[in-house]
Amino acid sequence: MSGLSCRAGESDSAAASETNGPRRIVRLGGILRGTWEEEEAVLAIFMVERNYADELEASADTADGINRINAEEGVRWLYSFLAADKRKTYCLYEAPSPEAIRLAAARAGLPADVIIEVTDRINPDGALADI
Repeated sequence: MSGLSCRAGESDSAAASETNGPRRIVRLGGILRGTWEEEEAVLAIFMVERNYADELEASADTADGINRINAEEGVRWLYSFLAADKRKTYCLYEAPSPEAIRLAAARAGLPADVIIEVTDRINPDGALADI
């Protein structure tokens, strides 16, 4: 199976201080664009808004293809919310950058209309929590 394997590392306080929130360092190893590469990457959490012209029809085969492409680009799809009209999704991703998400989306033939880095959750009691 081609793709990247990710092993979770420790949180990096220096990376967190350079951005708006905590990030994870992971070791990536696998086939990247035809060559073997192994490197460390700092991953952040992103919310991706996707707009579709037609109703989205989800399937296991489609999800598997997306996950394979994501792995090759160092991107991990965590989960998605589907709008009631089935023409918009809000997806949570872990990735080294918005550009990695855009590249994976383009390869998979998916829109990536808005990509926003998110750093915290706000709980119903008003408290902030890490994602």
